[in-house]
Amino acid sequence: MASDPDGWFCVNCGYVQYQGPGLGVSVATMSQPPGLTAETPLERYEDGQTKANHRGAPLAAYWQRRKWRERIEDEALGKTVARRLGVTLEDLQSNAQDDISRGLRREAIVELRSLGLSRYRIGTLLARSETVIRAILAREKRAQR
Repeated sequence: MASDPDGWFCVNCGYVQYQGPGLGVSVATMSQPPGLTAETPLERYEDGQTKANHRGAPLAAYWQRRKWRERIEDEALGKTVARRLGVTLEDLQSNAQDDISRGLRREAIVELRSLGLSRYRIGTLLARSETVIRAILAREKRAQR
């Protein structure tokens, strides 16, 4: 609160109490005018929920942007690996069960894992479950021994 020639004003909220500065002025008179504050418990709850949603929004947006950026990076890596193998990313994502497609998919999974992608992200990229990716990587590891 600060004194003004016209009265008192609140530095935080900007509310002005237009009365002469006197000894009886207290912090209670600096509250918001009636009608701007929540009166009922339901209004106070809704007001709190609104504030909580605004507080969480930047963090949620950050994680959403990060997830979107990771998917774009994963797709670029997938296309690069597919191009090196001589196929497209869509071919690797397809559900073809012939030996050539399965071998190419296996190679792509091993290479994507060596590039640092997690099993979950590889599964999301190639439209496979994480357990399938884990089984293929375990099989390849046993084959290398």
